[in-house]
Amino acid sequence: MTLQNGVCPLCPEPLVNDGKVTHIDHIVTVKEFSVKVLQGELTFDDAYRQLWEDSNLRAVHRKCNYDRNVDAAKVKAVTAGE
Repeated sequence: MTLQNGVCPLCPEPLVNDGKVTHIDHIVTVKEFSVKVLQGELTFDDAYRQLWEDSNLRAVHRKCNYDRNVDAAKVKAVTAGE
């Protein structure tokens, strides 16, 4: 949170140091790393290490994290229907 100046990177609102309203988010998602492993681009161990590197983690609002995941699912559903 300190590195982000106490601001959620997904919206302009300040963050609260409370695990119920502030979540840790992976910038590159678990799903994206899974695809890289399945395609042979990364080993499982490399993907796991990169997933949990500080540079891949950020603090976000619970709602922003939820909305991000819902939006990604909607995009996938739309593109799958093309």
